[in-house]
Parts: sequence; C-alpha cells; structure tokens
Amino acid sequence: MGHEFSGRPEPTIVREGEQVSDGPDPMIGQVLSGLYKVDRRIGEGGMGTVYMAVHIHLNKPFAVKVLSEKVAANKQAIDRLLMEAQTASSIDHDNIVDVVSFDTTDDGRVFLVMEMLEGVSLSDLVEEGPMRLERALPIIYQICQALEAAHARGIIHRDLKPENVFIVRKREADFVKVLDFGISKVKSAEAEQVRMTRTGQLVGTPLYMSPEQARGETDVDHRADIYALGVMLYEMLVGRPPFEGGNYFQLLWKHGNEVPEAPQRRRSDLPSGVDAAIMRALEKKPGDRFETMALFEAALVAAAPEVGVSPERLVSLPPAEPARRSVMPMVVAGAVVVILGIAGLLILRPDPESPPSPALAAQPPFAPSADVEVQEETPPVEIPLGMDLPATNALVHFASTPSGATVFRGDEELGTTPFETSLPLGVSITVRYQRAGFRAAEVDVVPEEGGRVEQRLRRRAAGAARMSDLPQPRMTL
Repeated sequence: MGHEFSGRPEPTIVREGEQVSDGPDPMIGQVLSGLYKVDRRIGEGGMGTVYMAVHIHLNKPFAVKVLSEKVAANKQAIDRLLMEAQTASSIDHDNIVDVVSFDTTDDGRVFLVMEMLEGVSLSDLVEEGPMRLERALPIIYQICQALEAAHARGIIHRDLKPENVFIVRKREADFVKVLDFGISKVKSAEAEQVRMTRTGQLVGTPLYMSPEQARGETDVDHRADIYALGVMLYEMLVGRPPFEGGNYFQLLWKHGNEVPEAPQRRRSDLPSGVDAAIMRALEKKPGDRFETMALFEAALVAAAPEVGVSPERLVSLPPAEPARRSVMPMVVAGAVVVILGIAGLLILRPDPESPPSPALAAQPPFAPSADVEVQEETPPVEIPLGMDLPATNALVHFASTPSGATVFRGDEELGTTPFETSLPLGVSITVRYQRAGFRAAEVDVVPEEGGRVEQRLRRRAAGAARMSDLPQPRMTL
C-alpha cells in the first residue's frame, strides 16, 4: 500500500521502506538485559547511537538508544538520560513515545529501550509546504492531549518543535508520538535540586522558543509549550514560522518584541477563529496565552468544527475561551549575555546577503538577567585577548538533518555527517555545512570535549532564498 511520507532518518525510528546497512559494530548481536537482541544500527541520537533490537521472547522490535562511551563517562549525561526515561514513562499517554527500560550492558554502556516507530517526523511534512487544515489540526489536537497529560504531572517539555513530533499511520489516519523529554523540567522539589544544564543555558530551539525562555528565565512553566505549539501550528498552516532571522540574536529579539503577522494575512483561507487562537497562543506574556493545552485545543475545535474530532474527546473538552488578538511586545533583557556566557554554545553567523534587522540595531544595551541560575562549581573563565590557549584537542560530533552534509573548515573538508573529529579545545572556529539541494550554512563553534553540533538544513527553494534557511545548531553533552 502506498504512502505519502518521504524524508530523512530520525533517532529511535525507522523510515517506511528504508533499508539501513549493518556495519562492523560490537553492539550488534548482543542481548541486552537478557531480553533485547541488537539487530542493526538505525541512526544517531542526541547522545549516542540508536539500534533496532528484537525482544527474544515476543519477537517484537524495539529502539535502543546507547550512550557513546565518552558521553557515558559523564554522570550528568547519564542523569539526563535517566530523567528522560523516567519522565516519558511516568506520563503514560498514547501520544508520547513509550520508554520500557533503562539499563547498562555487561561492559558498562548505558542504554534506553523504547518503542519502535515507523513513519515520518513532522518536520518532514512542514518542509513540503503549507498543510491542509484537515490534516494539520488533528495532529495539533493529539499534541495538545499529550502535553496536557504531561502538564498535569508537572512536566514541561521545553523543546517542542517539529523534529520532536513523529507521525505514524494508523487506520489511514495520522497518529502522533511526542519525543525527547530529555530536557524537560519536572516541577518537583527533588528535581529542582538537580541542575541538569549549565549556568544560564538556553533550553529550546530559537524558531520555537518562548519569550521567557529567550530571556533565560529559570521559572518557565507549561505556557512555554503553548507558545511553541502556536509557532508550530503557524508554520504548518502558512509554510513558514512567524519569526525568521539571520542569527540567534535576531530571532530572540523578534520573539520578545515584535508582533507576528497574523497567519490569515499570509493565508487568506484560514478561518478567523483559527487565526485568533494562534495569535492568542503567541502572546508575549504567559498570562495572556491560553491557560491550558485543553483550552487551546477547544478554541481550535470551535473555530473549525468541520474538522473531525472524536465524540468522546469533544465531550471532555472545556468550553473555548474568547480568543484575544493583541500581542504586547516586551523587551528580551539579557538574552545576548546569557548566550555569550555559555561555554560551547554555538552562535550563528548572519547571511552576508541579508541586511541587519532594524529592530536588532535599535535594541538597548543588554544586562545580565537576575533570574539566571548560577552554578558555583563551574564559573565562566575570561581569556584575555591575544593569550594563547592550551594546545588541547576536543572530540566533537557533527550531525545534520538530513544527514550526508559535508562540513568544511575554510577549504579543509572535516567530514560527512554524521562524524566525529578532533578540534582545538576552546578555540572558536567557523564551519560550513554543504549538501546538494540544500542551502549552505555557516556556524561558529567553540569546541568542548564530548560536544555535539547539530544542523538542520533547509531545502534550496526556486528563486530567492528564504530567511527561514536559518541554521539551528546546538552543542550538548
């Protein structure tokens, strides 16, 4: 039976019809926890390698995420993976990926076992252009329901984006799975005592980041997810996100200060109620957005009643609140200082053909946010200009979506993604991603041991290049 999916391989999933070759890998053939026999490698995850394994008793496939040896030596990385396992499994919702085990191999390698998914990521569908309302809204409804369940348990995703939403087909309909709760903030006293991220680190992808996250606020609540979902729905229906820019700074400024153009002005056939609901979700102040995911969903259901929703779900939805249209700008104070103070954070270079943003040029001097967490044991180190850094190298992993991009440092070819290479520790360099059919992207990198540079490439459109060809790298442990 045919299908309409096409796209790139993702972590913890297998593409429909995709053939992944086996390589010389010591993990293949191992039986993990006495139950899961590793069959083949299927991709690269955020902190290691992803395999397909088969349950030896049930003959059922599972995805296994194995930490790389270098990352596994970092206790913080292990704690983060354990948090991901505990977080995802504690929600127990059909629209959230099911994590079934967290364990170590006989030789000490740490792994996570989760359900195997076959389908496509939402980012693939977004790349194909504006989606029909009849397809976009049911996907959004399921994301609302998944995040509503997470929020009810005090869990905030904080990195909601199309890459973290996976679509499988069930009974000729789209079925959603929300992935990667690895950087979630669990609002409990015990979790608050464990700082999983470095001082002031921005959590989230700039295209979908809420104003409060852009400011580096530590007390981010569930309404940050509502904002991110509003950005995602805007992009799904219009074909591009509400805010675009040449670098991180422009995006952070726009999310905090600029009023987005109403989606109905970019796509005239959208119902007014859908337009108003999206604008409500994109309010700058969290208190002006929908209070819950259920209210956001209810507003969309009321605005487009012709789009199907299950009768039992309709009964459980609260009545929709009147959607407001005003979006009050607020200054993103301290965003640049937060970014520059992070060791190993990647700063994007603006497109040389793109003029600087007028709003960015007019912004006032930035000051550090008083709310940014301070990690006493790892204070930032200032290096005087002209001072030579130690000639110590760091092993850095380069990846791209889609994979197969060639990475250059000047005229030197470093490798083809995914790959690892040794670079001078702490010495800022500029790398360039190139892949046929996609727009080239330049990224400034400050290498750190075990760091990872991820780059989402944009397809090269006919005619003028879009500002949404923005690189979105991040370096994580």
